[in-house]
Amino acid sequence: MNREENVVTENIGKILLCLENIGIELGEEEKEVNLRDILQDSLLFISFIVQVEEVFGIQLDDSFLMIDNLKTIRGFAEDMADFDAGSTTGDIRCPTVP
Repeated sequence: MNREENVVTENIGKILLCLENIGIELGEEEKEVNLRDILQDSLLFISFIVQVEEVFGIQLDDSFLMIDNLKTIRGFAEDMADFDAGSTTGDIRCPTVP
């Protein structure tokens, strides 16, 4: 397992913790679950974003506050790893979803 894959695996654990903190319990084997499907309620979505900012110690750009930009748990973890590698300010911008 390379360093990037280690970071993604660590991020999956952090995302699962964020979900658990808002009352959604999933196992590691459910990393392909689409976050849009489980965070359709706006209160859950905002609670998740707040948890992500707290757990990852970052501030997400406002463009990230669009539920349509969410992917699977693994995809989100990969995005967080990519942003973390390229971010020097702790401010993370969301990619545009095609």
